[in-house]
Amino acid sequence: MKVYSTWKNSTYLFDFFIGEVSDLLEDQLTKIASVDTEIYTKEKQLLWKGRIRVKFNEFGIYPIPEDLSSIELPSSVLKMLLIELRRYIKPQKSFL
Repeated sequence: MKVYSTWKNSTYLFDFFIGEVSDLLEDQLTKIASVDTEIYTKEKQLLWKGRIRVKFNEFGIYPIPEDLSSIELPSSVLKMLLIELRRYIKPQKSFL
């Protein structure tokens, strides 16, 4: 799913696709989704491509901090990524 996000005169395109979903072994209510992610500029230039793991349960959606810290982009882009990633997972959570 492609999502355009604008914040403080910066526009980025986030392309998300859920690759796989697995149960967390110690907690049967928590699942981990691997989300294939691509980040583009407004001019369609690829900034970053990779996989981000996201934990989710009935209480919330939590991207894995180690995956986010490995991305070498400005903090404003990472904040936009967090918002859009949670917004992407939320409506699909009950079906995963």
